[in-house]
Amino acid sequence: MSDKLMDIAAEYRDAFDRLNDLDLPEEVVKDTLEGMVGALEVKSTNLIAYAERLTAFSDQIKKRRAAMAERQKALESRAERIRAFVFNAMKLAQVKVIETAEYKLRVKAGTKFVVIDAPTQVTPEYTRFPDPPPPEIDKEKIKAVLTAAFEAAALFAAGKSLNAKQAQAIEDAKAITFAHLEQSEFLDVR
Repeated sequence: MSDKLMDIAAEYRDAFDRLNDLDLPEEVVKDTLEGMVGALEVKSTNLIAYAERLTAFSDQIKKRRAAMAERQKALESRAERIRAFVFNAMKLAQVKVIETAEYKLRVKAGTKFVVIDAPTQVTPEYTRFPDPPPPEIDKEKIKAVLTAAFEAAALFAAGKSLNAKQAQAIEDAKAITFAHLEQSEFLDVR
């Protein structure tokens, strides 16, 4: 018997199929499958435990990364405040250049920028009108329509009569030929 999870699962499924094809007493089939499912349970449990340890380690890294990002931001902000302090001191003293062995500091003219003094007086020729955003598909609305129709159809299939809203849900869903519902699956670990 292999120790890989997928091999164990495949062997279990093969044994299940083979044992059901044989004319064996139900108790023999049950005992054989219980012995095999034990290996599947042990391997699955060990893998999930390992995944949980990885998740915990990842969470610790995430917390440290957040703390380090805050520290980085604080250091960058402090460095900018110090640069601004030196810049303002040089401007106050009307000193354009400070040259030392380590650095050469210069007050230089930056790029020109526009300051709008009276926004209400700006004429249309100096106004930009951005394109509207493109339309978005409303998946939530499609899901609601298809879900309502699916539920109404299930009631109808069970022999129950539909009210006007449920009948309308089925009619609305007929127009949605471009989409369908799928059921996702996930592993729930508790």
